[in-house]
Amino acid sequence: MTALNRADLQQFVQSLQYRIRLLAETRVHTDRLLATRHNVFGYIQPDENRLSDILRDLLNPTGPHGQGDTFLRQFIARLPGQSFAVRPCSIFRENVTSRIESHLRRIDILVDFGEFGIAIENKPWASDQTDQISDYVVHLERRFAGKFVIVYLTRNGAKPTSLGSPQCHRLVQEEKLLLWAYPGILRAWLTNCYKECEAEAVRIFLRNFIEYIDDTFRVTREEENDE
Repeated sequence: MTALNRADLQQFVQSLQYRIRLLAETRVHTDRLLATRHNVFGYIQPDENRLSDILRDLLNPTGPHGQGDTFLRQFIARLPGQSFAVRPCSIFRENVTSRIESHLRRIDILVDFGEFGIAIENKPWASDQTDQISDYVVHLERRFAGKFVIVYLTRNGAKPTSLGSPQCHRLVQEEKLLLWAYPGILRAWLTNCYKECEAEAVRIFLRNFIEYIDDTFRVTREEENDE
């Protein structure tokens, strides 16, 4: 390495150290007003069930967010081929599959419009049980006369392991099975909810949720291109 190159390198390191110190000093002043490192999810560390509770409440038009059907409309807008106006619905957690013999199965979230159903299976970390999604398909076919969609939500948009490849492919082609990723379509939905939300407390929560997704599922962020 020449003397000139060593000097350039030393100057670069000194400049970088200065910028790091400046950034740290700036953050101290900024955080007094914005608290950029504070995130409620850093304290609660939600598990799969808690995440499902959060999604259920956000989708519920009468939920504590106070935004009516705003978040639900944004969700439906991301379902291919579903342009119907939002109408009264019921939101269920752990909904029992009463139309099949495996009646002990429970769908994480079910949005029931009467003639149409949206089932959400939340799998950020766990894998399927044997025949789990295929059982859901049979139940939903009977309950909604074939008018349903299953949103299979994972960390990276993976396919259900409890469906055979031909059936999985068919359901995806028929748009009855949607493979969503937390850092993909779900994050995009939350971002739209954040933009549409009028309650500052809920906006802060949504921002925290988005940041939690970015931090927790950052490994798969670049793998998901559905936004």
